[in-house]
Amino acid sequence: MKATPYLCAMKNLILLLLLACPAISWAQTKREGIALYEMKRDLHASLTKEQEQYKSMMPQYMTVKFDYVFNAKESIFKYNEDEEEEDENSFGARIKMMRPNLEVYLNQTEKIRTEMRGFFGKDYLIESEIKNHAWKLTDETTKIGDYVCKKATCTDNEGKPVTAWYAENLPVFMGPMGYSGLPGLILKLETDNGASVFEMKKITFQKNKEGSIAKPTKGKKVTEAEFEEELKKMKAEGKGKSKIKIQQGGE
Repeated sequence: MKATPYLCAMKNLILLLLLACPAISWAQTKREGIALYEMKRDLHASLTKEQEQYKSMMPQYMTVKFDYVFNAKESIFKYNEDEEEEDENSFGARIKMMRPNLEVYLNQTEKIRTEMRGFFGKDYLIESEIKNHAWKLTDETTKIGDYVCKKATCTDNEGKPVTAWYAENLPVFMGPMGYSGLPGLILKLETDNGASVFEMKKITFQKNKEGSIAKPTKGKKVTEAEFEEELKKMKAEGKGKSKIKIQQGGE
C-alpha cells in the first residue's frame, strides 16, 4: 500500500510525540523533590561593639543544615533533624549549636506564606501573602554543583542587600527562607549583608511522600508587625538568651 501524504504526516507527528515524551517527563521530575541546604552564619558579624569581648569565647561561623521539600505548587523549608553541629572555641571548649525553630511554607497557587518562628522559648505563627521581591536580574553566572546559575539581587524589609543565584533549568520558582519569584530554583542565597549564606549541597528529584509538605500550625498567630513588636519587648526586658551552649572538657 502506497503511503499517502496524510499517513506520512501522521507518522511524523507520532514520532515527534514519542521523542518529546522523555523531555516532558524530565521537566516534570525537575519540579518535585528535596534539597539539602547548608546555612553558614558569621556570628562575629552579629555582635555589637559591647559584645565584641566575647569573640574569643565563640567560633566565628555557625553552620546549620536545612531541608527544602518542594513541588510545582508548594514548598517547606525547615531544619534538618539528622544534623547536629558542634565546634570548639579558642579555649578548647566544645560548642553545641541549638537547632533553630524555623519553618517557612509557601503555597504558590494560593499566594500564601506561613512562617513558624521560635524565639526565647516561644513559638509564633506568621501568615501573609507571598512577598513580591523587586529582583534585579543580571547576566553574571557561577556554577553550583552541576548547575550554572544566574545572579539576581534585591533588598529585604530592612533595606539590606540580598543576593540569589538561581538555576534556570530547574523550573521551581521558590527557594530557601521564603524567597521566590525568580525564573528558577534558588541554589544560593546571601542575606543580612552577606553574614548568612544558604547554599544547596544536594538535591534529589523524586515523588515526595504524602504529608511531607505540611503547613505549620504550631505557635501564637501574629502579624509580622506584631511579631517584631513582641521581639523588641523581649529584648528590652533582657529575656534574650544565647543560642550557644558551651560544654567544658570535651564532653
